Amino acid sequence: MSPVFAIDRLSLKGQLQYRKWVTAAALQLFQKGSPVIKLDRQNEAVRWSAENRDCAGLIRYLHFEAGTVHNNAYRGNAANILTRFLDDIAEKVPPLLDKSGNPARNADARTLYEVNTYPVTREITSDAVKEADLLFFKNSDDWHVMMLMRETLTGKLVAVYHTGDKRAELRLVPINDLLRHHEARWHPRSSNNSFLGIRRLYFLQ
Repeated sequence: MSPVFAIDRLSLKGQLQYRKWVTAAALQLFQKGSPVIKLDRQNEAVRWSAENRDCAGLIRYLHFEAGTVHNNAYRGNAANILTRFLDDIAEKVPPLLDKSGNPARNADARTLYEVNTYPVTREITSDAVKEADLLFFKNSDDWHVMMLMRETLTGKLVAVYHTGDKRAELRLVPINDLLRHHEARWHPRSSNNSFLGIRRLYFLQ
């Protein structure tokens, strides 16, 4: 299925700002430096509601944060150390959509894949890969999504994702480590039938 309203893209400046927002907001969740964390359900500094904490919920939360106007209370909160000084995106950020093309409140991983993204590559080493691109996996009937970012100092690719299971862990994993994961179904390789490829949100290019 092709993404709905695929021509409704952000300007080049808006795309750059969007990528800055989602990557900074993701890194901000790891303030204590650990690559594996569990968010405190009562942590009011994180505006990601506990009932939406799964793999697709992480993408929805980051999208929300990128498209929101941030008030003085947000910018005055020291917990928002990586985003408090980022300029808000001046233009309207297009919504995530449901299968009817309407704004989706809770787009799951399959809906993100089928409606909200278009294919980029199935090769993680491709020069076409950009920050905020999404990795998709499908194991039996279970869909999973991760977001790509680059390490600030090295520029190496890392994946950020929520485990989406009872562990309820948020993880930041170098792609080279993911390629060596003990379960081959999580390898982002074109030879892995469970890996559906790298895709990009419809309003980015």
